[in-house]
Amino acid sequence: SPLITEELKILNVEKFYLCLFSDTSILGKGKVNLVLPYSHGVVKEMEGLQFEESEILPSVILKEKKSGVYVIMSLCNRDKHFGYIIFKDLKLQPIVFEFLREQIGSAIFSVRLFEEREKILNEMKIILEEVKESELRFKEMAFLLPTVIIDIDLNGKISFINMAGLELLEMKEKDIDDIMRYLHQKDID
Repeated sequence: SPLITEELKILNVEKFYLCLFSDTSILGKGKVNLVLPYSHGVVKEMEGLQFEESEILPSVILKEKKSGVYVIMSLCNRDKHFGYIIFKDLKLQPIVFEFLREQIGSAIFSVRLFEEREKILNEMKIILEEVKESELRFKEMAFLLPTVIIDIDLNGKISFINMAGLELLEMKEKDIDDIMRYLHQKDID
């Protein structure tokens, strides 16, 4: 937001509005968040205002004394549609509008991609913890079963052995190591 504000000041943009669809918005029927209401170098106090998508801009802005022509541009990146930007300044060259639209759209896409990645990572951590808890409960239950249960990793190291397995191999829990030393030479392959 401060970077956009600085660019708008440098370009002498009169008024600018960054409007993003809410997460639950269904195109044409949702809410829009006024993220950046910029006017003559100052971010207006309406920042964060939410309004109906059908309004395009909140009525409080549209009722301002000075009416004028607005340029509305969609904010999207690939197949993602985030919202739109509105300029009230026709002194700028069209390429400037497009440049700002492209930069803001790319930045929002990057931020949302990062947020989505973080959300997925957090979900994966939770699932991993649940799996670890489940595995621990299984090992606690399996430890006392009368059937031999031995879990071996790809290197032949014993990662779990229950009481029946310890008794069969005549091992103590502290001696758990390589399964290969308990196999006959012909069975190793």
